[in-house]
Amino acid sequence: PKASGFFVTMIITKTFLSLLWELARPWPLLSKSIARVVAPRSKLGQRQIFNQRKPDICRYAWLFPHFLLVTSINFAYMIITPLVSPFALVYFCLAYVVYKHQLLYVYVTPNESGGRFMPLLIRRTFTGFTSAQCLLVVYFFVNENYTAVALTLPLPVLSNLASGYLQSSYGFDVLRLPYEALRLLADSQESENLRISLRYAVARHIDRVLGGPDASGNGAAAPDGDGGAGGARA
Repeated sequence: PKASGFFVTMIITKTFLSLLWELARPWPLLSKSIARVVAPRSKLGQRQIFNQRKPDICRYAWLFPHFLLVTSINFAYMIITPLVSPFALVYFCLAYVVYKHQLLYVYVTPNESGGRFMPLLIRRTFTGFTSAQCLLVVYFFVNENYTAVALTLPLPVLSNLASGYLQSSYGFDVLRLPYEALRLLADSQESENLRISLRYAVARHIDRVLGGPDASGNGAAAPDGDGGAGGARA
């Protein structure tokens, strides 16, 4: 409990310094401004101009550890020192607003992961949760509160069982292509087939008008099998 002051200070610093720094983004502003001054547009090629002015990529592997750290600290001290929880709540509320704005208007995502980070986040969250429960058991044991020890001792086991259940039930599915991506892929394939059919219909109409092979009935068969009949009728 004596170390809770340090963690409260750290969460406050992350809330009012890290999030504001992320929102202001002074380093990208400075670096891109210097790059435009040092390398003017007239001396660059089109690809270099594009690389210089393209938006930044969201680095999820750099963002998620910050959230997991605050989550683990909150889990560890929410019972021993409840004062940590309001500061963690303020952090996550502001982080939601800041990163929602950044993901919508600042960062780009060139590749879709299809939710591949979700199993990792769940495992890390349960790891922090289990560690906090073990710490709570040790705290009660040190204070010789054996009744509380007996009541809280099954909690880490239940957390591990819940984590294993989620992994066994949904771990295989989340590592495969999601249904929404499959639907979009199917729609794109249908659109491609429609474009091919329209392209063939236009070409066949042009051949008929200009007296091409289809006008004599000797044209190649259509992909759907009715091109020859249509040519014969023409």
